[in-house]
Amino acid sequence: MEAIGFYLFYGITWIITLLPLRVLYILSDLLYLFTYYFPGYRRKVVSLNLKNAFPEKNEKEQNNQFRWPFGPRNYMVFALAIVIIIIGYISLGQGSITLAPVLLVLGYCVLIPVSLIIKSHPRASGSSDQTTES
Repeated sequence: MEAIGFYLFYGITWIITLLPLRVLYILSDLLYLFTYYFPGYRRKVVSLNLKNAFPEKNEKEQNNQFRWPFGPRNYMVFALAIVIIIIGYISLGQGSITLAPVLLVLGYCVLIPVSLIIKSHPRASGSSDQTTES
């Protein structure tokens, strides 16, 4: 029975090593969502680790420091990129040799990186740290 488990685990890990990095990043993001949000005890472990790592910060600052960095604007730009890429592949299938590469480069090299770079969650500018003197 142990040999079956070993070969099954070995085969799965060997298949994972063949995947491109982009797929591995997507899998790691999905694994993060699954391990952080579904079992409740992981949130407690994460908050305890944050308290131990940053004892000088209060609980509100610790919660704001580590949050999901993507917002609605990121997803809208990413959806636009996906639509443009699909249109690019359709035009490539139709035989276009000028429009298709432009759309594919625009989608892959411009819009997807922009969707990852833009900031959707404006951070507090430190207004709570400033005190006014009367």
